[in-house]
Amino acid sequence: MGRNVAVLVATGSSVSGLAAKAATPSIPIVFISGTDPVQEGLVVSLKRPGGNATGVNVLLSAMESKRIGLLREMVPTAGLFGALLNPGLTTVNSQINDIEAAARSIGKRVHILRAGSEVEIDSAFATAVQLQVGGLLVGADPFMFSWRERVVALAVRHAIPAIYECANTPPPAV
Repeated sequence: MGRNVAVLVATGSSVSGLAAKAATPSIPIVFISGTDPVQEGLVVSLKRPGGNATGVNVLLSAMESKRIGLLREMVPTAGLFGALLNPGLTTVNSQINDIEAAARSIGKRVHILRAGSEVEIDSAFATAVQLQVGGLLVGADPFMFSWRERVVALAVRHAIPAIYECANTPPPAV
C-alpha cells in the first residue's frame, strides 16, 4: 500500500541529503550537515536555501582550528601534532588548510594522516607512532565518527593524547 510522505529527514552526512534531493523535487527535506551545505550542493545559499531542502549545519569541520588550540592546551610540550582526516570528505582540503593555519598560528607543526578505511586508520596510527606525534586531532566527519571505537582504542594503546568532535553519544569504553 502506497503512503504519502510528508517530509524526508536526511541524517548522517551530506550524502543522505543529496540522495533525498535526487529522489524528489517536491517533498520537503530536512537535513543535518556537518559540512558547508552550499558547497555540498544541498542548498543554494544559507540565507535563502531555495528548492525543497533546508536543514541544520552543526559546523563540525569549521571547529578544527579550535580543536588544535585545545590540543595545544592538553599537550603544550608536543613538538608535532597529527591530524587524522578522511580523504573522501568533500571538504578535506578546507579542513587541511584550517588545521595547518591554526597550527602555524600557535607555533606547532602538524602532519596530516589520511584514512578512509579501517586498514588506513591502522596505517595512520603506525605513521603517528613512527613520527612520535605528541597529540592527535581526529577530524570531524561521519566516517571518523563511525570508527570512533577503533580510533579511541588505538590512541589509548599508543598513548597518544587525542581530541575528537563532540557527539551526543557517550564515548566508547576502552
